[in-house]
Amino acid sequence: MKKVIKYPYLIFLLPVPLILLFGYWFGNNTLDLNIHDTYYVISYWHIAKMISLFFGILGVLYWIFKVLKINLLQALILIHIYITWIGSVLILLLGLFNHSVINEYIFPSGLALGSLILTLVILIAQVFFALNVIISLIKIVAKTN
Repeated sequence: MKKVIKYPYLIFLLPVPLILLFGYWFGNNTLDLNIHDTYYVISYWHIAKMISLFFGILGVLYWIFKVLKINLLQALILIHIYITWIGSVLILLLGLFNHSVINEYIFPSGLALGSLILTLVILIAQVFFALNVIISLIKIVAKTN
């Protein structure tokens, strides 16, 4: 647990090549969403590219904070990492097992609702990240005054 807090950038940067590899490997799979009589088809390759870009940006941001020696709150780091990871893995699984019975057990009312819920959960996790950065910057400003 201490290593997760000490090196949070590795949690986001190391899986990027693996996610891209899986995205390339399973690129023919699609996530089919029917929202308000409009049928959206998203390739698994595009989902993997979006998540790997998102993880890369988060990893670089955590690395910048480490280089600048900005101490973030440990509890908020853990909340951000776990919620972001669980939501992202579930979105990847939605795209990978789109046409299977597994998704009916995870989201029985439909994939559109499931993907919306997961996206909102991941966005809430980013609010925790922003809150962590703001609190840490306020602490730095308070120390200098």
